[in-house]
Amino acid sequence: MNFATEFDEPVLTDEYLDSLIEKWRQFPNEKKQEQSIEKKEQRPGLFSQSESQRMQLRQIQKEKAIKYYLETVPNDLQRLSTQVEQIKTYFQN
Repeated sequence: MNFATEFDEPVLTDEYLDSLIEKWRQFPNEKKQEQSIEKKEQRPGLFSQSESQRMQLRQIQKEKAIKYYLETVPNDLQRLSTQVEQIKTYFQN
């Protein structure tokens, strides 16, 4: 599926998280949070402010994508499971 398998526990891959981020961005309130980070003024530091903002934005996007995944997938699995049972019943009759 979309999991990295070289770890002991399944880990969502960045590619899959990116696709979830795109889906999550369809919700208007989520863009507001991202825009406030992007608009912060630049300050000197270890990282340039824009680099720091990108890292912060990426972290927020990953968290949103994981939240979206956890909220969506169980419902989809339940729906698919129900459909499979209906199909089995249909073909058994």
